Amino acid sequence: FASVFAASEETVAPSIEPITLSVGPGKLRIVPEPSRSVLDAWDDLLRLFWLSLALFVLVNLIVFWSAGRALDPVKDILKGLRKMEIGEFHARLPKFKLREMSAISDTFNRMAQAIEESFTVKRQAEKTALELKENRELTQIIQRHMFRFVLRQLFA
Repeated sequence: FASVFAASEETVAPSIEPITLSVGPGKLRIVPEPSRSVLDAWDDLLRLFWLSLALFVLVNLIVFWSAGRALDPVKDILKGLRKMEIGEFHARLPKFKLREMSAISDTFNRMAQAIEESFTVKRQAEKTALELKENRELTQIIQRHMFRFVLRQLFA
């Protein structure tokens, strides 16, 4: 275990031999201090982390904002569907800027038009059927009275 620890310590703070340079009549000895480099690297890494975190948050905010704007027409579509559900067949959707949503709007409006026409035809058919029934009853009453009238005329 000690050898693993020693190897990782050397990786983090490697031992670097001092450098001696001849400068004029004297010598200049440079002794590197790797611990400062390691601290600087950690500081840089910390700055990079915070920058990455800020960028991540910013990108997420932009994505959520964009998705929210792109899905705004869904509220109108749901509103139109709810109207259709409660029987308001005259409900129509507006044209949307987004091509896909506009295609949904056009299809919804054609469907709503077809349903509205279907219910109009159905109501008209029911009205006509009711009028026909009333006319039949009236015709039967008239026929009975006419039959009685003709019988009275014949036997009178």
